[in-house]
Amino acid sequence: MMKLRKLISAAISLTVMCGAAAPSALCAGAAATSEVSLSAAPKQADGVGIVGEWNIIYAVSENVAFDIDMVLCLNLKSDGTGTITGASDGEAPRTDKVTWSLNGNTLTFVDYFEGGSDTYTAYLNNNILSITADNGITMCFARHTPGDPNSDGSVDAKDASFILSAYTRSSTGGSASLSELQTAAADVLTDGAVDARDASLILSYYSYVSTGGTDSIAVCIANAQS
Repeated sequence: MMKLRKLISAAISLTVMCGAAAPSALCAGAAATSEVSLSAAPKQADGVGIVGEWNIIYAVSENVAFDIDMVLCLNLKSDGTGTITGASDGEAPRTDKVTWSLNGNTLTFVDYFEGGSDTYTAYLNNNILSITADNGITMCFARHTPGDPNSDGSVDAKDASFILSAYTRSSTGGSASLSELQTAAADVLTDGAVDARDASLILSYYSYVSTGGTDSIAVCIANAQS
């Protein structure tokens, strides 16, 4: 089974080596501080509340938030099954089928075929799911679909138009006027910018599924980044 902590550790190491480590505005609320608080009063995650598709928005190591330039998606179903889709640097995306359970705030993933397991501490706050590995790294996920900033359940030309409108506003001196989750959904290339390149990838994906393609948007984004 793909180790979430291994993927995130590698991504953080690469970020630091490239000199691109920076506090995440999504996490800290402003780029002026690198100290983050995952939750002043964390609520225990519950098995119903964490059902759905979660996409990584940042990771936290030693109280510093890192934007993660990779695709990592948890899809947790109500029957206790799910998938983890991700890719480490330069590798093709991989999807592992898992079962999952939540006991208190202990979240356990078990490989569906091989039986190996990973255990994390999970909290759910303000629609952000944070899971912490025993190496101290916390992964923070939002319940949004990459490429669907208008949140209508489809990734299509309307989302590309939504992004281009926001880009036009910001590039002419105005505000993009996007919420944090809309920004996370729109920035499909996870490069910190919402622009025409994101819209182009969404249009390419829409064309792909319209002609019979079956891969998820997460897989297609990972392919574009590899």
